[in-house]
Amino acid sequence: MYPTGVGIDFLNINDIEKYDANCWLMRLDDQDPRAKGLLHLIDILSKLSNPPDYIFLENVLNFEKSKSREKLITQICLMNYEIHECLLTPLQFGIPNDRLRYYLMARKIQDFNKSEKVFTPQKYFEQAVINTSWPFECMLNNKETNKCYHWKQQQSQQPLEFNVPELSNYIENCLDENELKKYLVPEKYILKSFDFKF
Repeated sequence: MYPTGVGIDFLNINDIEKYDANCWLMRLDDQDPRAKGLLHLIDILSKLSNPPDYIFLENVLNFEKSKSREKLITQICLMNYEIHECLLTPLQFGIPNDRLRYYLMARKIQDFNKSEKVFTPQKYFEQAVINTSWPFECMLNNKETNKCYHWKQQQSQQPLEFNVPELSNYIENCLDENELKKYLVPEKYILKSFDFKF
């Protein structure tokens, strides 16, 4: 398998099905026109003869308020996926970076009554919780039934706490001033744009 230079929004059903992927990992932007790729995948998803068993999506904070998320959730609810959503930061896993990100994890439910949906989109939007701690309660409960009723959760579990090392632990202190200069961001790049953020 080789990477392709074709944009996601130009892939057709046959292009996607030939990979026979049972898991999709996605990091797609929600800003026009870049949302076209995600919207195209949402449209194709229901037409696949063998949709993926798992869907993982990572995106920026505020994606959880977007129309793209609403369309994705609606589609995967109708296709009987169990859905979990999170807003998490690497700090919660012991990594010194506090950039909050949106994550969606979805698993296709195979053993269900065909006449009954696991979640209707309306019920999901009314009762779903976007988790802000890890692990969240529905990961810890209902092991015997292998079912998750995450809209009932009361985030009562204590979140895991990690010892977050200081950033200085990752910086080599043994470098002299000349060696250190190799790693500095050149001033021309900083001055080039008034809104440069580092």
